[in-house]
Amino acid sequence: MEDTKIPVFGKDAEAAAAAAKAKADTEAAAAAAAAAAAKAAEATRVNLVKMVRGPEFPAPHEADVHPEEVANYAVGGWTAAV
Repeated sequence: MEDTKIPVFGKDAEAAAAAAKAKADTEAAAAAAAAAAAKAAEATRVNLVKMVRGPEFPAPHEADVHPEEVANYAVGGWTAAV
């Protein structure tokens, strides 16, 4: 639905201007929040460790592992891929 422009005067004009400013401020704040969330998500990304295990184990034989879990995977026969 398109916004229609209706001329307003006096207190109605002031109210319309205030409402338009509030809408613009809200949209700007939402855009800033979205940008901050994207930046935070990028900052918390972790480089996963590629790990493999031999055919003597059941599938899967490759895994992308969080660095904090490498020791746990090693117990199950996994080694870091070269």
